[in-house]
Order: sequence, then structure tokens, then C-alpha cells
Amino acid sequence: MDVWTRWLAGLLCGLCIASAHVAGVAGVVDTRVSDGPLNDIECAADAFTRGAPLPAWADLASPPPIPPQASRRSVVVQLWETQLHVAASPIRLTHRVVRAKDAIALAEIGQVTLDFNPQFERMLLHQILIVRGAETIDHTITAPVRFLQREPKLGEGVYSGVITALIVLPGVRAGDTLHLVYSIAGENPALGARYARVVPWDQPYPVALRSVTMVAPEQRHISWRWIGGAGGAGRLPVETVQDGLRRLRFEARDLVAAITEPMMPAHVSPTRQLQFSEYASWNEVARWGVALFPTPAPLPEELAPLVDRLRALPDRQEQVSQALQWVQKEIRQWSAATGECALRPQVPAAVVQRGYGDCKDKTLLLVSILHALGIDARPTLVAANNHNDPASMLPAPEAFDHVIAQVRVAGRDFYLDPTRHGQVGLLSRMGQRFEGAAVLPIDTATHGLVVVRSPNREDIFRSQVRERLSLATLDAEGRLDVEIRWFGLQAETVRASLDGMDAAEFRHFASASYLQQYPGARLTGEPQVTDDRRLNQLTVKASFSIPGMAHQADDVWVVAFAPSLGDAIVLPPRRVRRFPLLVPSFPTTYHYDVEMTWPDGVSAVGAPSAGRLDTPYFRMLTTRHVSGNSESRRIEFAAKVSEVPPFEVQGLANDLNRMARQIGGVMLAERAHSPRSAPPLPPSSGL
Repeated sequence: MDVWTRWLAGLLCGLCIASAHVAGVAGVVDTRVSDGPLNDIECAADAFTRGAPLPAWADLASPPPIPPQASRRSVVVQLWETQLHVAASPIRLTHRVVRAKDAIALAEIGQVTLDFNPQFERMLLHQILIVRGAETIDHTITAPVRFLQREPKLGEGVYSGVITALIVLPGVRAGDTLHLVYSIAGENPALGARYARVVPWDQPYPVALRSVTMVAPEQRHISWRWIGGAGGAGRLPVETVQDGLRRLRFEARDLVAAITEPMMPAHVSPTRQLQFSEYASWNEVARWGVALFPTPAPLPEELAPLVDRLRALPDRQEQVSQALQWVQKEIRQWSAATGECALRPQVPAAVVQRGYGDCKDKTLLLVSILHALGIDARPTLVAANNHNDPASMLPAPEAFDHVIAQVRVAGRDFYLDPTRHGQVGLLSRMGQRFEGAAVLPIDTATHGLVVVRSPNREDIFRSQVRERLSLATLDAEGRLDVEIRWFGLQAETVRASLDGMDAAEFRHFASASYLQQYPGARLTGEPQVTDDRRLNQLTVKASFSIPGMAHQADDVWVVAFAPSLGDAIVLPPRRVRRFPLLVPSFPTTYHYDVEMTWPDGVSAVGAPSAGRLDTPYFRMLTTRHVSGNSESRRIEFAAKVSEVPPFEVQGLANDLNRMARQIGGVMLAERAHSPRSAPPLPPSSGL
């Protein structure tokens, strides 16, 4: 594999994938694993209530016997039920029954952590019991509670205000069973009057009885949908209506543990979820967004010189580009996501005065600046980590977690993220990390999701590698000259990384891949970097001396080459899958050129050829030119899909074998006086 490209792929993934809570067995008691210290804090008396009575609408189930498949587990989840009450102040009730079969599992029931946001939520502890045979020990009123705050993303400029109620139960023993019932009442008022909620169903551990119940006034029309997972849709609910309340109950017994697989697309969840939504259309969600974003918002007077300077630029794209760069550079990223500010942006005057803001604040500021210039722009909702999630969901605000700007210039839509850094040059050449995402422009005229699709995709999703190999004599050290050029998003990512490197780090960056590919190789001279910021292209050049570059096999000489295709498609260890396989290189097109110059008196072996491999998953074009003592190869590779269905992975593996045979990976030569005829080359599998 190309170490250089693998490093870049990891860097890109780091930019695009946000940190997530790790749900282990401890999740059965709502413990969340995250980074950052826990600090004791004070909690308002009305934010946490012990011994709260069960609401009249709640109907708790009885735990069933332990299922046979869980008999060997240290921790057994006998019951997990969620009950949702749709009202002016919604309530989410959780009832869990968990048994610790041995001492190893005592931490899973002896320490309970409950997260909530006291700015608009109240935690109601109804019951926390330990059942030991025929004995029931009630800790609801007596167990000590500490209120802790952990802000795992504080270093990333994100403050949420969520606190944790930590309850430690004394004297738990092996064989004890925890009975926990609690409710969270309230939600962020910025969500509005319509109801929406996603509830997890499967877990990475077996559950003897899982149920979700929604209780809502009969006149409220709330839709539901199963999303995610590989086990197919769950069962239909049992519906009852009594005293004006509609009750939907989803139930399943003996749920098996959900299993993840390597290389799953980000939008694919290994677990099923139940989504409820009162929104009838995406237009209703867009109109909810319009109420949050007063577009355009008034600009502070101190921005008048900036607007005048931008207005003086002769080109609309340049005006947008300069406005974006100003917001990216001058307003630092900081998200104080507390109260309604978790959803409602701050006005531009406050953002400019503070000098910081989150995605909502910075987007509203950028859109307002563009409106002052007479440019059509609007905030747009995005699922930052799971771009395609909204397309599979019912219309609801919670399908999104990020805001960017949609800008229309000369009939073309551009999607710009003011929270990014270092985007410069032509608007049409900027990187697009939301390519292919299903997004929702915040506009009353919006009636459906829009897919981000750059018309110049091949210009901004492109990687180009050129290698020049040469030998003065067959037994001499070889020379390798390399030129690698990145475009669009990759150029921006590498540029940002290079800005933080010293000379030694840059030499390592430029040479590590080839020093691994060619043992004993050494860098000659200093690598060079060229940065065309207007076209958003970044080029690195380096030269190497390679001992033993050619080796003799019978009466021919062989030089190996390894095309850099960006780890184009990587197969998992197991070909039998339940979930789709991620194609990490999509939608980038990779261009690879290699040229070999043999010594005088040596002839390259082979004939000119051209091959084409066109599969359902990728296309590859190869050409070979041979003339005297030189040979050149050209490979163009592009994935056609972002993921491969699980039942097609073996077919992909077969096509990758055909691809390897077509590439070959070696160049051959023979001395000019050799009487031997040219050996046959591996058969081409081109179509």
C-alpha cells in the first residue's frame, strides 16, 4: 500500500469523522464512555428529583426469564423499555432490568450514570432497586448522587452544558439484579411544537425483552419508521386508543447482539432505530429552520468597510470567495451549545463583537454578508458525519447536525462551510467535503432534500502521481523522480498539514512512502513544494537514489512499480458480510504515470497496448508505450460507487484480481544482443 496516501486518507477521515461515544455493556445502565475529566458541579434542586411518582400514562412491563443465549454472559439485560409521552413538555421514560451474574460484572450495576441537560430538561428518578433473591433493597432515596460535568469536545471548541448524575450503589453482590426507572422531561424549546425523536433498538449485547411505546393525543399525527441495521424492519406495533390517547407499542423478545463490521460506510448503522416524527414533509422542516435563521440578519456597522471592499471586486465568485475566507479566518470556531443556542444562531453583531461562533453563527454571518452584496444565499442543514442519513429518514430536524451555506452564482449552487480553514482561490476549485450529501436548504421554497453534486467533480476530486525511473547501468543505483499533485479537498488537507511541519518533518512526509517501497532508498536533495492557491493545486516533488532497483530473472531484467491509487478499494478480511463495504476513494479519480529509462544497449521488452476494465464498481484505463530502451505506463482509476452491497463483495474481489493482472506491476528489459525473443506479458483482462 502507498504509505503516503494512507497517511492522507487517515488525515481526511480525521477531518470528516467526529468523535463518538463508545457504547459497551455498561450502556445498559446509560453509562457513556468519553474523554475528558469529570468535575463536580452544583445542580438546581428542581433539575433532579428522587422518588418521583410514575406518570399515570406509564405502563411498565415485567422482566422475562433470562434467555438461553445469554446464560454464559456476566451481564444479562432482562428488560429494556422506552416509553415516550408526546405533550407540550415531552417525557422519555426508561425502564431497565440488568443482572450481574458474577463479581466481574458488579461495576455494571453498582454505578449508574444518567446524562441530561438541566437548561431545559428535568431528571426524574422513579426507582432504583437491587433485587437479591426474595429481598428488595430500595436505593431510590438513600443512594448518594454526585453531579458531574464532562465536556469531551471542549478542546474542539464545543461546550454542551450536559451534566451527569452519578449514583453509586453500596453493597452490590454477584447475582444481584438492578431495576432502574427514570424519566427525562422537557426538550430544547427551539425545536418547536412538532414532535420528533429517534430511539435506539438493537444493542451490542442480547436483550431478553425490548419494547418502545409512544403515547400521544389521538389528534396528533405522528409517523414512525424503522431505520438502520441489517436485520430488516422490526415488527409492526400494537395500536390501542383509550381516553383520547393513542398508544403504539413495539416489542421483541430475545434480541441478539448487534455486530459491527470493518469498513462500513458512515451512514450505515449496525443497529436498528425507531424514528418518530410529526413533520409531514421536508418543507415543514425547512420552515422550522426559517424561523430560527432570520435571513438576512442585520450586520453591525463595523462590517461596512468589509462589505464595501467586497462589493468593489469585479467578479461575483471572487466576492463570495473573499467573504468566505474572511469568516473562516476572522471568526474562530467555538460552540457554546447551551439552551436555545444549541439550535438558534447568534445575531451577526454578537458574533463579530465576540470574534467566535459555531457553525450556525458563522453561516448566518456569511449569508448576511452575501445578501448585503446582492448574492443569493441561504443556510443549509447537513448531516456532517453521515451524509446520506437524511435520505433514509422521515422529515425531522434531528436528521441534521451541521449548518453550511448554499450560495447561488450564475445559476450554479455552491455549498460552503465557514467552519473550515484555508479555503482560498477560485470558488469553483474549492474542496467539497459534503459531496453526495443529502442536504436541506433553509427556505420556504424548499420542498425536498437536495444532493450536493459538483459539476466539475473531476477537477476537484483528483490525484496525480508521476514517477520517473532511470538506470545508468544495470547494476548501478537507480534514480527515481516523483511528482505528486493534489487537487481540491486533498490539496486543502495537505496544505493545512504542511503549514505545521518543520523541514525534518516535511522530508519525512515526502520520503516515507518510497523509503518503505524501496528498501535502502535515500532521499537526494530537498523535496520541493509548489502551491497554486488560485486553482487549489498543491504539488510536492522529490528525488531518490535506489540501490538494486533492477534485478535479473533468467536473461531479463525486472523493475517493479506500485501504482498509487489511494488505497482505492480495500477488501475486508471476510468476504461474507451483512453490511455494505465502504469504497474510500470515491469520488476521486487517480492518475498514475510511470516511465522507465534503461541503460544504453538495453531494450525494453513488450509491445504497446491499451486496456480498459469497466466493472459495476470501478473503471480503469491502462496504456503502455515501448520505444527502444524506454517504457511508460499510464493508469487512470475511478471508483463508480461509494459502497458495495454485501452480497457483491466477492464479485468485487474477482474484479480486483483482474485489475491487478492488467496492471502487471513490473517492467522488463533485455540486453540488445540477447538472442532470446521477448517473453509473453501477462494476459490483459481489459474489456
